[in-house]
Amino acid sequence: MIEYLELGRLKNIQPLVWICLVWLLAIPRNVHAQVYNYDIYIDDVKAGKMEVSKSTYVNGGAVIDFSSKMKVGGIGTNEIEIYSTTYFKKGTLTDSESVVERNRRIKEQVIVKYDNSRYLVSRRNENPLVLQEGISMTMAELFYKEPAGILSVFSERYGEKCKIKVLKTGTYEIALPTGGSAVYHYDRGKCVLIESVGNIQSMTMKLKSK
Repeated sequence: MIEYLELGRLKNIQPLVWICLVWLLAIPRNVHAQVYNYDIYIDDVKAGKMEVSKSTYVNGGAVIDFSSKMKVGGIGTNEIEIYSTTYFKKGTLTDSESVVERNRRIKEQVIVKYDNSRYLVSRRNENPLVLQEGISMTMAELFYKEPAGILSVFSERYGEKCKIKVLKTGTYEIALPTGGSAVYHYDRGKCVLIESVGNIQSMTMKLKSK
């Protein structure tokens, strides 16, 4: 999660203001939450699970949390965990953070911050990049909204835009920066199946029935 309040900024807050701030932060403002759970299959063998949660707030904000955990074979077995949190305000991306861990060690980290009509994209151990173009939709939103009429989608994990191709009604192909692709299938606006094809393995994520 991205921390908005830094310890150094809180030291000089007056007691009354501090109490009010804590009160505002402690009161749940969540008015609606959607949680989807998926099973992950690699080469048709169940390898893990994934959860996506979207919370919306009375002030027009929204947060989408993503987490997945799977075991990948090969030379030894690797445990891959991916986490991301994406913040929106009135439909506009404001902040996001994505982390990929392999066997409990961070391998990838991308932080995105909105700054006066542009986005700053920071990758682990690299200098920040500036993205001048607007972002109409992110990968996190694909779980909750069909990308009809959208030409590209922003990846929180890779920190860049990915092109979208309509395959048929309710089915879209996303070109990934790694050279692979991911096909999203929708049923009444909800993502029910994702098929990801890479250079070595194929992965499928199926929405679990409630």
